[in-house]
Amino acid sequence: MASLWGNLSGANRDAAAALITLFESYDLGSLAPRIVRYVKEGLGRDAIYLQLQETPEWKERFKGNDMRRKAGLPALSPEEYLATERGYRQALRQAGVPPNLWDKPQDFHKFIGQDVAPDEVAERAERASNLANSVDPQQREVLARRLGIRTGDMAAYYLNPDKALPELQRRVDTTLIEAERIRAGFRSGSQSAAERLYELGITPDEAREGFGLISQVQPTAELLSQTRGAIEEIGLRDLEDEVFAGDGDAGRRRSRLASQERARFSGSGGTGADTFGRDRQFN
Repeated sequence: MASLWGNLSGANRDAAAALITLFESYDLGSLAPRIVRYVKEGLGRDAIYLQLQETPEWKERFKGNDMRRKAGLPALSPEEYLATERGYRQALRQAGVPPNLWDKPQDFHKFIGQDVAPDEVAERAERASNLANSVDPQQREVLARRLGIRTGDMAAYYLNPDKALPELQRRVDTTLIEAERIRAGFRSGSQSAAERLYELGITPDEAREGFGLISQVQPTAELLSQTRGAIEEIGLRDLEDEVFAGDGDAGRRRSRLASQERARFSGSGGTGADTFGRDRQFN
């Protein structure tokens, strides 16, 4: 420390010490030698402060402000910037995100630059935590295959500031809906098929229940469709419409098939549309 101060003493040394303490609170203690040099050169506190804001170290430390200016947003004061970072850290810790995953200043540049509030970071982290704690092996496998998300990547996925939270959630939910289709024994469909159910407001839990119902009825509906002289053809899409969208026309078509079969083989068993309709819980 003696070599840092050199022959600096008295009021000048006190001024330099005060500035060094301030910049250490910004995580910019590396600028201490430059502060001492500026004081020796006779620069006042305000002038030194302005000079240090032009250094590469300052610009990197508060890089989010540069992003904000480019986006037409007001820059944050150092105090506001640090308070926002503390808000992010608190939100992440409360959601159980490991400190070594999101903790350094550079981890928060984009959040600050895109004006993401600590409350939104808290929501993102909570969704990541909930997903990590709730997915089962079937869902985990489809998440990894479709979105490249593994259990340890869930926080990083939701904390991507380049993607809006609603879009991230849509991708996860449609993938989980697809996992429920596969769980019920149906082959993987297109992403748009799962997105269609998502747009209908179907949750992954509802998809599990609904595809469970469909798996009970689908073999009979398929068999009826393939019967010689069948007047209708019922596919998985039709059954999805009936269960998830409450499509009465799909149910009536399946009922007509069942009636045709009963007319041909009076008294034969089968799963009728009325029974399915009573079980259906999605309208």
